[in-house]
Amino acid sequence: MGHSLGTQLVGFIPNNHLLSAIIGINSSTGTWWKMKSPRNLKAALLWYIVNPLLTPIWGYAPLKLLGIMEDLPKNFINQWSNWCRSKYYFGSHLGKSIPSEYFNPPAVPFTIHYFSDDHIATYKTVGDLLHIYKGSPVNMIKHVAGDYGAKTIGHSRIFSRKYRDSFWKRIAEEIKNEK
Repeated sequence: MGHSLGTQLVGFIPNNHLLSAIIGINSSTGTWWKMKSPRNLKAALLWYIVNPLLTPIWGYAPLKLLGIMEDLPKNFINQWSNWCRSKYYFGSHLGKSIPSEYFNPPAVPFTIHYFSDDHIATYKTVGDLLHIYKGSPVNMIKHVAGDYGAKTIGHSRIFSRKYRDSFWKRIAEEIKNEK
């Protein structure tokens, strides 16, 4: 189980053949123009202005200074930027800048739970990620914040104790049923 990037990259884990199932929470591609507004505009600003201008000057991406996220190493942010500006994220680079043998999608059930008010994990970006995992039985489950007594949940708010007996109980049951 993973959140966002935590399940995006499971195909690169050498021993992923040991998994019995994959459950993603708001996992998707990072293709900026497929995100909802205003997140897509913020991502475009990061990939086309902030990173190209500041990373060469600082030698790394000074994102903490800008209140965006943690600082990131130059090579990491440049590769991530390249993926996020590609139609199918890292999938566009498989067999090109990413050797095919580095990516092995496990042939186990891959389910992604995402929230309708998440600006990053949308129907399109979740679907695109699952498309990259050809050969895996895939499932997308869309949730609505109101079903959990919330006005918004978005990309990360589900990681609160107040969802322990609702959302997380459902996920625990799903894991139990996968065994």
